[in-house]
Amino acid sequence: MRIPVCALMLSIGAVSFAQSPVLPAAGVVNAADYTPNIAPGSLIALFGGNFASAVISAGKTPLPKTLGGAAVELNDGSGAWTALPLFFVSPGQINAQFPFAYAGKTVQLRVRNAAGTSASAAVTVQAAAPRLLTKTMDGKGEALLTDAIDYKFVTAAVPARGDEYLTLYLTGLGAVGGAAVAGNAAGDGGSLGPLSPATAAVSVTIGGKAGRVTWAGLAPGWVGLYQVNVQVAADTPVGQQPIVVSSAGASSQPNVTLTVSDSATTLAEASISPAGGVVSAGGVQLTIPAGTVASNTVV
Repeated sequence: MRIPVCALMLSIGAVSFAQSPVLPAAGVVNAADYTPNIAPGSLIALFGGNFASAVISAGKTPLPKTLGGAAVELNDGSGAWTALPLFFVSPGQINAQFPFAYAGKTVQLRVRNAAGTSASAAVTVQAAAPRLLTKTMDGKGEALLTDAIDYKFVTAAVPARGDEYLTLYLTGLGAVGGAAVAGNAAGDGGSLGPLSPATAAVSVTIGGKAGRVTWAGLAPGWVGLYQVNVQVAADTPVGQQPIVVSSAGASSQPNVTLTVSDSATTLAEASISPAGGVVSAGGVQLTIPAGTVASNTVV
């Protein structure tokens, strides 16, 4: 509905709406695969109607708890409603970060704006609910991963290799150390404060083979984003393989994949005789001295 300019009443940080917000009972999901699996610290999305009059994004951290006159409030049964930090608001969707608390509890969430308050939606909070981010941002397909050396994205065209170190990105690993606060950028071990490692053990399998997790926790400098640093097992099958992250008895969603190539990639080959020779590829030249091999040998 198009609202005439004269019908809008603006004040600092507030907007007047004609209708109260509407939040369905199943309107709260995680922001990775859009299912109700939510853990402390998760990125969440609320879907409904009449939330805000426009799309408004937070411009800095700590994230604000009101945007465009809209707020998301939580009640754990104690009687007090507390506001959550917001990434953005729009007429039909709000993205927020869930607090680092309430594991094992069922809490109520609602949306409030100047026109009124929505009905509340119940959210059951798991200790951990790992949900992998994907390139299509719908929780399916290729996982969002980078190599741990130059942080280039791993894709089907640029696959991972056995023994390679990777960094994968997700939400929902739950409680962390380092005194993390919802809405604040995660610590980096330096100016942003201490690192925030996941308190529950995290495991990763790729193609059914266990990778070696070297670190898991909040991604430094980001809000609500977790990362897991993992070394791919040397015997991981090649091709498109399922990737699964597990923590506190919960596993990440199905249908998320990683493409793996052979650990060693042949760039060039040459037949070298006992007299020696040269193999070159990619700007690199390997000289085989005379007498290195006793007979013709492919290098």
